Amino acid sequence: MSTPTPDNRDEQDLARLLRAALRSEAERVTVPADGLSRIRQRTARQAGSSRPRWAALAAAAALVVVAGVGIGAGLLRRGGTSGVVPAATPSTSVSSSSAPVSTAPVLTVAVPVYWLGPQGSTTRLYREFEAVPATRVSDPAGKAQAAADLALGGTPADPRYFTPWARGSAATVSLTGTGITVDLNATAAGTQMSRQTADLALAQLVWTVTAAAGENVPVSFTVGGSSNRLLSGVSLAQPFTRADPSYTVLAAIWVVSPQQGVTVTSPVTVTGQATVFEGTVQWQLSRDGAVIRSGYTTATAGGPARGDWTVQLGDLPPGSYTFRAYADSPAGNGTLQGEDTKGFTVG
Repeated sequence: MSTPTPDNRDEQDLARLLRAALRSEAERVTVPADGLSRIRQRTARQAGSSRPRWAALAAAAALVVVAGVGIGAGLLRRGGTSGVVPAATPSTSVSSSSAPVSTAPVLTVAVPVYWLGPQGSTTRLYREFEAVPATRVSDPAGKAQAAADLALGGTPADPRYFTPWARGSAATVSLTGTGITVDLNATAAGTQMSRQTADLALAQLVWTVTAAAGENVPVSFTVGGSSNRLLSGVSLAQPFTRADPSYTVLAAIWVVSPQQGVTVTSPVTVTGQATVFEGTVQWQLSRDGAVIRSGYTTATAGGPARGDWTVQLGDLPPGSYTFRAYADSPAGNGTLQGEDTKGFTVG
């Protein structure tokens, strides 16, 4: 595999999900009738304070950043509003005097994780954003480690996706000046799979750790510190890089947002990526097993390039829906170039 031109689609997709989450939360804010009066009173008190105004603004900005990081975590798992896990969920404990004592809120951060999934009769890579505690991902190395842990032993939100690694697989991820090293444990190295699956399993980790670290650099695999090993017939002697062209490993169509199982608010926007003929992506929206809407959209680039696409569904009544994105084969033989579905709930 050779190194493609680096892109920032992982960051762009996360940013889109963040914006949708923040917009949804803002729509839920209720301002009391005396809100403006309270703000003016508080501002007047602060004006008489010896605390510099810039310090107060900096503190407010810091709170916004922390809240944003926490909301970004989510994109994420089933049941969160707009597909987010609450940014900060404070818990309470009861002391001997029965007085509630607040504990520090738990913040989560989103990391990209790639999974294997079906594409017709073949298998390709799909991506989800998964939530991890913010304390684990304070730097790129921490993000790459957390993402690798999930790719090796986590459970994807979409039930069609999976990890090929044996249960108990683990790895230690480290960043060097020129690349990333993934040291697999004996369980991971001993995973029994076909040569084709082994290629995809390694590609899964390459795309995951480079996306999480934010660096499209070579990835070296070792087992117990040694690169002189085979994984189901695949030599680990040389570093691996992201596949170029990417369609050899990435699924032709992704639904990026909403993610599987999340709850969103109207108006609903669906975004995704595609590598399909002329960038034409067809779609269907179903409820209770019946198609209620359909149409097509055009990605920003046609195959073999990879482009982004958007479908505006607008206001939807509360309930459960399934969105299907697909592309017919240009050969006209009834097969599909690619397909992805996501189930979500409108609250």
